[in-house]
Amino acid sequence: PAPVAKPRHDEQLAGMMLAKLASSQKIVSGLVSEDFEEIRKGAEELNRICQATEWAAHSDQIYAHHRQELRRQAVKLAKLAEDRNLDGAAFTYMHSLTTCISCHQ
Repeated sequence: PAPVAKPRHDEQLAGMMLAKLASSQKIVSGLVSEDFEEIRKGAEELNRICQATEWAAHSDQIYAHHRQELRRQAVKLAKLAEDRNLDGAAFTYMHSLTTCISCHQ
């Protein structure tokens, strides 16, 4: 029989994935409108999600690598937004999107 805690864990992961999507939407919105504050906010939210205990505790090394890479990109993206570097932010966002896709394959 499946452990009782499994559905709760799946719900938490699903919630974190939805939160990552919402953060990504903020970043995209900021990129297309050149709103650097929106880019920064989305990137900082994404960084906090990457630090979340439930996600960080995942034991799969490949998954952990993708989480760490996404966090690194979120930190870089926030810095690029502070520097008002739209091209750099767009490039870094595309790299983070590639990381997301790779993780889900």
